[in-house]
Amino acid sequence: MKKLLLVLLLGVMATGTLLAGEQATTSEEGVLPESWEQYVRHVTGGNDLGTWTAPGKTEGIFAGVPEGLDFTNIDESRLGDAGNTIILNHTWRTSDGRVLSTGTGVIYWDAESGTLKSSYSGFDTGKPFTGESTLLGIDFTTGTERWKYVEVSRGKTTEYTRIQERISANHRTLEFRKADGTGVNQFKFKRANPLEGVLARHDILGTWESTRPDGSRGVTTHGRSLDGRAVFSSTRNVKADGTEEHVGSRAMWWDAERKTVRFQGLNSRGGSFAGEMISLTTEGDSTTMVVRFRGTNENGVPMAGTSTRVLTGDTMVRTFSDFSRGDRPAAASQPSRSWTIKRTSRD
Repeated sequence: MKKLLLVLLLGVMATGTLLAGEQATTSEEGVLPESWEQYVRHVTGGNDLGTWTAPGKTEGIFAGVPEGLDFTNIDESRLGDAGNTIILNHTWRTSDGRVLSTGTGVIYWDAESGTLKSSYSGFDTGKPFTGESTLLGIDFTTGTERWKYVEVSRGKTTEYTRIQERISANHRTLEFRKADGTGVNQFKFKRANPLEGVLARHDILGTWESTRPDGSRGVTTHGRSLDGRAVFSSTRNVKADGTEEHVGSRAMWWDAERKTVRFQGLNSRGGSFAGEMISLTTEGDSTTMVVRFRGTNENGVPMAGTSTRVLTGDTMVRTFSDFSRGDRPAAASQPSRSWTIKRTSRD
């Protein structure tokens, strides 16, 4: 059931990838892959594995979950058993922390029937359920998968058709239809993006300015890009006479391997740096992000330091500390320095 919506993550590869000598069987519901390897190529080629989230509202079509409850659905899928299965997990959680449904399962190739099947089990509101699915077919033109799903819960056996479709690189839809036509539950999934959670706590988006004693201004603009998977920043100096100079650019993104925010920056002199968030804390109305960075200047001299940003509403206090250069002794490293910038617009 919902637990198998993860197949939505695997399904719908709009790129039918048949190798030489392979065939595919066509049914009324679409095309049936001829092998597990063929299906896995669709999954991995379509970037469908991973973590996906969707808001949901229970419609009373599942025996173990009451109707009318709002929740967030988190689904995960990954290759298992040396690539011979796909491991599935799901959690339905309400805003107050209650778990409506949770479970785990596996998609596999059934050698006896020569088709894809899935087995799933878990708990709906604390009571066990089990489910079995069989792939009915894939429409590679529209990117739609159809599965037959039979669930046993609370002593009842219910049959569903599960329909899942790829909408874009980071969006999917899933629909459960009761086979007797008495109910439907629909979901709109988005690929999980941990950077959104970071920005929700430490919102740097928009344009920020600071004014120097000589009347010039430093202006930095931070904006989302790549479907919200990155923040690109541009910094310019504005002289007192109004002339401008672009002095630096930076990219900020979530590194899935290191499970933290990473940075890459360049300046107009030819220097570059890489940074990594080492902490993000909240105290009252303020959040503090600490980033350790290292790189080289335009002459190839190694440089390193720590950037601390304390954000309170539209005011940010920035501090550089522990700054060092490879061409200077440690004792000659620069002391910490701080300055305040203000957000002038949210663009």
